[in-house]
Amino acid sequence: MVTPDLDKRGYYVVGWKKFYNKFQALQYSTTNGFNVRWVFNDNVYDHIDWTIPITTPLKDLYKQRALQLREKYDHIVLHYSGGQDSNNILHAFIDNDIHLDKIIMQVPEPQRHLSVDNDTSWQNYWAEIDYQAIPYLKKFANELAKTVIEVQDMSVSANQLFKKDNWSELVTPNASYNVGVISRAMGQYSDVDLLRLVDKGRTSCQLLGIDKPLVYFDGTDYYTFFVDQNAYHMAPIDNTLSDLFNASVTEFFYWTPDMPEIVVKQSQEIKLACELNHTIRSLFTKTLKSEVGIYRTVMQHIIYDPAHQPRLQTGKPAQTAGKVLQSWFYEGDQTILNNYEYTINELRKTVHDDYFVGDNLNTGFSSIHSKFYKL
Repeated sequence: MVTPDLDKRGYYVVGWKKFYNKFQALQYSTTNGFNVRWVFNDNVYDHIDWTIPITTPLKDLYKQRALQLREKYDHIVLHYSGGQDSNNILHAFIDNDIHLDKIIMQVPEPQRHLSVDNDTSWQNYWAEIDYQAIPYLKKFANELAKTVIEVQDMSVSANQLFKKDNWSELVTPNASYNVGVISRAMGQYSDVDLLRLVDKGRTSCQLLGIDKPLVYFDGTDYYTFFVDQNAYHMAPIDNTLSDLFNASVTEFFYWTPDMPEIVVKQSQEIKLACELNHTIRSLFTKTLKSEVGIYRTVMQHIIYDPAHQPRLQTGKPAQTAGKVLQSWFYEGDQTILNNYEYTINELRKTVHDDYFVGDNLNTGFSSIHSKFYKL
């Protein structure tokens, strides 16, 4: 079943209206009193029997996905952090001699000097670029000889955007209004190589790992579900930017209806690990209400090749970590900061308190789950 590209990344239904932007969906819900539902490829995942074992090994499925993308696009840009999700994607390509056109690593340049190589706390999150991602790619210089590798300063796109009084008319906050999320998404619009490709009519994709599936054990049965906060992408409103956004498609490597076997197989492997180890199983009784960083750490040993384990992997930042990780912005140009915060505070008045974590603007939007699929 064919799924339109925008639908693949999830959409919201409020009453009888469909929204690709969460903020706009919450605004409409606030005004009209309807509940908000997040639809994430239900038309595909709903028609799968998740209890039937998939016999194809995950490593083969990852290879098939890399080939699928290579056949679809003229130009593939991998967003690489050095973490396990993007590391596994890297190997799906280079281990199978499948070409990657470009690898982008995004980091705020003003904050790089704060990184150290021996701290795995989430506060040292940006260190993964300098002390994991870049050294790791150098080890595969031969395999990546024809791949353009770039470190992109995400602070540039953020400052360029937020200094404009009408910035929210160019890009409306989506599942997150976090400065980091917005500046990451805006980076592609200043990519000169990408602009040239689009001018030539060539197809391109921005390839994101996004996340692992979340599995929940209710004491009897296992279920898989998705969370909207993880499936982030940022669609611009401005017509010029929209043309580029549509020409350079955001692709999720794992969470895709184009190869649903990946997430089903991953979930089945996690269930098997839980059945074999009840200590692991006890962790997955809490996935609906706890910070999920610990589950991701456990899952990566189950669904990825342990031979590609990153040397440095910091803790997963919580949703409330924005001001620490984006201190380069909050301690930077106060005129730009004031312009950003004024707009956010004005937008915030249009959304009901219930939609924020703890009714608090600074902690961000509450997550919305997809449907649950029984394993």
